[in-house]
Amino acid sequence: MTSGSSAILNDVYFVDELRGWAVGFENTILATTDGGTTWSPQTPGTPANTGFHAVFFTSATEGWVAGLGNVLLKTVNGGATWTSVNTGVSNVNLRDIWFATPEIGYVVGGQGLTGTILRTTNGGASWSATTVQGGMNAVQFVSPTKGWVCGNRGAVYHTSDGINWVEQLPFGSDFTYSLLGIHMLNENEGRVVGGRVGYDNATYPGMLHTVDGGQNWDFVATGTVAGKTDVHFFNGQEGWLSTTAPLGEGYPLRSTSAGGGIGNWVVNTDSLPTIHALHFHSPTLAWGVGDYGVIVRMGDVETGIRPAAAAPAVHLAPNPARDQLRIEAGTTVLGAEVLTFDGRNCGPMQRTGSNVDVSALAPGMYLVRVFMQGHASPTVLRFAKE
Repeated sequence: MTSGSSAILNDVYFVDELRGWAVGFENTILATTDGGTTWSPQTPGTPANTGFHAVFFTSATEGWVAGLGNVLLKTVNGGATWTSVNTGVSNVNLRDIWFATPEIGYVVGGQGLTGTILRTTNGGASWSATTVQGGMNAVQFVSPTKGWVCGNRGAVYHTSDGINWVEQLPFGSDFTYSLLGIHMLNENEGRVVGGRVGYDNATYPGMLHTVDGGQNWDFVATGTVAGKTDVHFFNGQEGWLSTTAPLGEGYPLRSTSAGGGIGNWVVNTDSLPTIHALHFHSPTLAWGVGDYGVIVRMGDVETGIRPAAAAPAVHLAPNPARDQLRIEAGTTVLGAEVLTFDGRNCGPMQRTGSNVDVSALAPGMYLVRVFMQGHASPTVLRFAKE
């Protein structure tokens, strides 16, 4: 699909099947309301040479963009206007954003060998800063307080309270990995990806995997010497990886149904430039962005989401639910997302088979979006949390 821009695009985020944003160098913010078929530029109001690295939206109207030179922008109207936010720090290149709730959010970056982790608990009105070793490139939280960051020279840090950070993989002067992407399935299992400067082989494959919350990380072969830029897994086995593309064009997308490893990757043979970021709306609908303004989409979009009545074979039990919500369906459940009634994603939920852990949710009414094998679009159902 055509973005209308030739700038390097570094990140992409969608709040639903249709509405999304992509950001990149040359002051670029693009928006779509048709699933990425067409894109329109938005005006950020920053210097023309600003390089944006990250975008994150907590709703269809409220979102954030971060970039080089300590630039952090906020919108409350879907990007019609953007306002500069003072984080209280200077000389920091901001590279990733994650909001666990509309109020609690984290922005990470760094300058040289020093990393910065910014935290807000009031929707960006004020920020606190933590300094770590190694410029940070990616952040993800599985709850408002439990999260991970990764960065240059192989550094990975974890927090269990949102304030104090513990080193899990050490920042090393002779360890030349730049970790660029992170995806945690839950508080136990996740992956970080990057690339070793100069080469990549079976010993240094560019992806590390943990099943114990990051206490231990194991290398996993990715089947390519290209640098790894982003990663997304739906469960312990099925996932996607994006990479750099040699000489400007190549095959930078690959998938696995076996958790990775030698011989377990399928290469997407579309000839593309480097893909820098992936965003998955479901296991069958995703977007990627990269060099030369490229935007790619996997899957098709519809003009709306099917109501629950269109899929009577899907049921939720118990409803109301206290701790576990069981999805009863006539086919394999690929994934499930819990949303508030105004469409905000409640964040990653631990899922075991067809059971979703909703114990951390506040009492109230919610939506669950269920992705099933053989169905291109999700089914949306209501449930009550006791």
